[in-house]
Amino acid sequence: MTLLSHPRQADVLIKVLKRYYYIELLIFSEMIYKKPFFPLIFFVILGIAISHFIALKFYLYWALPWFDIMMHFLGGFWFGFIFLWFLFFSKYVQVSKRDDLKYFIILALLSAFSVGVAWEIFEYLAGLSFVGGEGFFDTILDLIMDSVGGVVSAMILHRYYKKPTSIEIEEK
Repeated sequence: MTLLSHPRQADVLIKVLKRYYYIELLIFSEMIYKKPFFPLIFFVILGIAISHFIALKFYLYWALPWFDIMMHFLGGFWFGFIFLWFLFFSKYVQVSKRDDLKYFIILALLSAFSVGVAWEIFEYLAGLSFVGGEGFFDTILDLIMDSVGGVVSAMILHRYYKKPTSIEIEEK
């Protein structure tokens, strides 16, 4: 007797898989159709991934001092954007104060800064930080750039939020 020999077992497996993929599709469909943020976020994370692999292969983090700064900015931007989307646009969490720019900025700043701190702890534990005499200043600059990226994402999302989408216009 195999794992899926009974039709009921196959139906249960299909239902579980459908439920899992339904949740994934629900998240992406909301990002694409409600507010078209998905292409922007997809290309930002794709750009981060490609840039990171190229940087590791050609030692760009060490050869170009600005490269690490750019990557921290993009990482903070990406995480701030995802965090704010989840809180304000996803319908999974209902957060008030969607009109308040200061609230957007504070949440994006805290989320990007928190992930930046976690990343710096990882770098320290992996022995990647404090290489040379500029380790402390590099860490501070990395955290600042993570935070700036989060703030920029908050400003973009808040500005875009004020413009109704075609779906919101049709619902009225």
